[in-house]
Amino acid sequence: MLLTLLSCKQPDKPVQSSKITHSHQQKDNSIWGHRFKISGDFDGDGQQETLTEYYYSHRDQKETNKYFKGIEDVWVLYDSANVRRCQSFLLCSNSKLDTIPVSGILGPIWLKNEGDLDGDGGDEVSYVTSYPQQSSVNFCQLLSYKKNQWKELYTFEIREWQIPPLPQAGKTYGLMGSDGLYETDDDDSLNQELVKAFNAFPGFVTKMKDGKVKIYTFTEMAEDTVVVLDLKKDKRNK
Repeated sequence: MLLTLLSCKQPDKPVQSSKITHSHQQKDNSIWGHRFKISGDFDGDGQQETLTEYYYSHRDQKETNKYFKGIEDVWVLYDSANVRRCQSFLLCSNSKLDTIPVSGILGPIWLKNEGDLDGDGGDEVSYVTSYPQQSSVNFCQLLSYKKNQWKELYTFEIREWQIPPLPQAGKTYGLMGSDGLYETDDDDSLNQELVKAFNAFPGFVTKMKDGKVKIYTFTEMAEDTVVVLDLKKDKRNK
């Protein structure tokens, strides 16, 4: 199964915190969309940092909404994001740590602090980004902050329908990929249930011991499987 990605220009350089403003677009039909925020000791210095997702419009020079009320065509949504020159990235509370650009137009659909997987004192991060595609195939990336920069430890195949839906708004997924959009922006009780279900999802990585993890992935024959990975020996899966 092949990914069908929407072609677009290279993303702008991630915005610095001084340029970020937390203000909705001045439109009655705007839906802010979920923003991820995780904490951990990512550089191994014994201090806690926070990674916060931002969704920024370079056209409007401020953080902006991901979705619109009443929108039914996901491609219209992507076109709007392109016109507004939207970019998703993860900004660290410790300015010494690099910003993490998130590929794809709608940002991450999964982000988790996996803890210290390799025993070097710093916590690793897993994330899955939202691609414009007509396929359920996607990839989970494992990132680690080493030698003063974020590095990709490993990438493995997953299915988007494995991940619980996000609150406020998002894409629905079937076996063949995205099959629509949903809105829950005005339903607080439903959003609370979605948050509860999302927080209960264990993710795709389980630590066995320092340097060894189990990953929940798919084979080339599209069968779900569990693989034991040695982070010190195994090369990342491209």
